[in-house]
Amino acid sequence: MKEFKLYGATVAYESGLEASPSVIIKANSYDDIILELESESGWIIRSNAAFKVVFIKEVTDEK
Repeated sequence: MKEFKLYGATVAYESGLEASPSVIIKANSYDDIILELESESGWIIRSNAAFKVVFIKEVTDEK
């Protein structure tokens, strides 16, 4: 299995700080992730996070 990092939209605060929710999941392929997102109307839902996914990136080991 591969690891993928899913990102949500960036939120800007009055203080000037920005934050973007993200979660790392394991899947066999991008297709598996897309199927799961389509079944949840574009949302990723985990026990510690729920957000609309705007970007997916495969996590690679850079050793």
